[in-house]
Amino acid sequence: MAAASLPMPVFDHGFPRVYHDILGPLLFHPYAVDLAARVAALSPQPKKILELACGTGKVTAVLAAALPEAQITATDLSPGMLEVARGMVKASNVSFSQADMQKLPFGEGEFDVVVCQFGLMFPPDKALAAKEMQRVVRIGGHVLLNTWDELARNEFSSIASEVIFSSIHVHAFAVPFSLPDPRPVQRFLLDAGLALTQTERVSTVGTMCTASDAAHAMIVFLEPMTAEIRATHPEQLTALQEKLASVFTARLADHHDRLALSAWIFVATRLD
Repeated sequence: MAAASLPMPVFDHGFPRVYHDILGPLLFHPYAVDLAARVAALSPQPKKILELACGTGKVTAVLAAALPEAQITATDLSPGMLEVARGMVKASNVSFSQADMQKLPFGEGEFDVVVCQFGLMFPPDKALAAKEMQRVVRIGGHVLLNTWDELARNEFSSIASEVIFSSIHVHAFAVPFSLPDPRPVQRFLLDAGLALTQTERVSTVGTMCTASDAAHAMIVFLEPMTAEIRATHPEQLTALQEKLASVFTARLADHHDRLALSAWIFVATRLD
């Protein structure tokens, strides 16, 4: 996969707040609700939950409310993301810590459930990340994760990607959308020793607050990929932000609260 040789990104540089406030309702909250509902529906209900790539706590908050008796350990590689998450999620049953999903600082079979929302696309060694999930979940426990479907099935991201590439020739979503085919994910889980119990394409909708805010969020998201442009031709990024806002207004504003989203959901169980 194209993303396999890339370093694992750490989302800081001002992005976590934009991620939470603007991209959260647009892309992540609908799937946080879906994933948390699946965890809450497990029988027996889990008592110890590990969340990987928790970001700013979108899934964490919903899980904490749905399962107040469970102890949730929420982890992320990015200190900036964790800082925002700690400020947003005050539930007494949640603790946060920094962790690399390729080398988890937890014991064998320590958790009833491992949850990972839109995180598996990022570690360079995805097979190792899956093996770590298998290692830390107990026998009979479950792993639930999701990945983005094809870019074309995700309205906002598809349009943003098109505008960004035509303007500055940057493939902005190459890594987040690097696992649109469910078969490699299934193989990672199976090879890790997990039994795959469910693979499901889930389509839903997201909400864009304003076109200008969404355009600003994309510019902040692009910062690690556009350092050279920012240093030598910052006017290109100003023009790009204006173009993004214009295109979002023209193509999305009339249905800003029902933008098409699509992702794959995977559920697996550790048998031994």
